[in-house]
Amino acid sequence: MSLSLTPPLFIPRATPGAGRQAHAQETRALLQRHPLLEGVPLPAFDALLRAALRRNYDPGEVIAHQAEPAENYALLLAGSARAFVNTADGSEVTLQLLGAPCAWGEGQLWFESRQPMSLIAVDRSVVLWLPRRDFSELLARHPELQLNVLRDTAERLAFARERERALVLSGVTERLADLLMSYQRLYGIPVNGGTLIRIVVSQADLARDLGVALKSVSRAFQHLLRDGVVEKFGSRLLVRKVDVLSAMSPWFGIDWVSGRYRTDESFVSPLPRPTVRAVESQVP
Repeated sequence: MSLSLTPPLFIPRATPGAGRQAHAQETRALLQRHPLLEGVPLPAFDALLRAALRRNYDPGEVIAHQAEPAENYALLLAGSARAFVNTADGSEVTLQLLGAPCAWGEGQLWFESRQPMSLIAVDRSVVLWLPRRDFSELLARHPELQLNVLRDTAERLAFARERERALVLSGVTERLADLLMSYQRLYGIPVNGGTLIRIVVSQADLARDLGVALKSVSRAFQHLLRDGVVEKFGSRLLVRKVDVLSAMSPWFGIDWVSGRYRTDESFVSPLPRPTVRAVESQVP
């Protein structure tokens, strides 16, 4: 069967020679799907489009640098990113995975602080950057936008609280289960025998994400392999027992993904699921 492996909400780049009007229509279509614009009147929508700067990012490209001045509110319209901090010894610790559509940056604008984290694109991504002044003016004029931003901020604060609790109360195995569940939700492709995580995630990556020693992750990972919960398939991971992995997450488990991402509808089908090898051959 033919598969589309396009990331959720991904819009291909404009072809050479495409007009500015087509580019603007593409941005408008993406923005209309963003939950922060739900219930917002058309004048506010148009004002945001006029004031914001759109940028496209390739996989691996840095979207924001930790400690740089925070001057914009960011709306991720398409793609996905990883948020992380650099420690004193130069290593990285992942804070969160971000899947479109989502947003960040309001706290730094309100308190005039610097970027607390770096962000790097995982998929090809589209970000709208809204300058501080325009963001403040839109909030002042439109209570619907105020409420949406407040709700989004509260959701991310709840995530931070749950992560703090998990750091205190769960071991590496439970935290690893939470992290793998989040990877399979954001990057998983249903196949015969389980869910294939379409991006390359090594044990070193998992250790980095959790901020623990590689040997600790390796020990927990070997248990998952031995019990048939996950399986290595080339350079990627196949989650064979999603229900078992989910049950390993404690009641205070966390979802690492920020954003109201959705599964690509091309994978929700009554047709038989593809084999892992059929999918593997199409994933870059």
